[in-house]
Amino acid sequence: MVLKDKGLFLVMAMLLAVSCAGLANAQEDEGVVSYRQKLMVSLGTSMGSIGDMLKFKLPYDSKHVATHANHVSNIGKLIGDAFEKELTASSDAKPEIWQEWDKFIAAADALTKAGAEMAKAAEGGSEGAALMKHVRAVGDACKGCHDPYRKPQ
Repeated sequence: MVLKDKGLFLVMAMLLAVSCAGLANAQEDEGVVSYRQKLMVSLGTSMGSIGDMLKFKLPYDSKHVATHANHVSNIGKLIGDAFEKELTASSDAKPEIWQEWDKFIAAADALTKAGAEMAKAAEGGSEGAALMKHVRAVGDACKGCHDPYRKPQ
């Protein structure tokens, strides 16, 4: 009888360990999704700040535009690491990200480059229509990733 109880105990302990591991993975996945979302919100916030300056809601300051544009470029550099893990958790990421990883990374690199070019233009004194060209390039880079790799909202 004691042997059966030990066997039952081992089975229960294994089930508990597997359940805890599954819970830990689910929590980690939720953390990864949350991190990705925060990166994208941060990117949108910087672009929104630039837009506010260009639409005259705020005084135009090329140093601020350059700082926000550099932030956009830096976010682009983080995207690959942020999306490296394919998750089981619910997210807006399409499975095509991992099926077309090289194209996905190329899209993130396009964002990095467009942000850096916008920063350089702002630092060089560009504003108005000249800067809008770079804003559109960043928008195109965002669209180039969202269209194929993000579920419709």
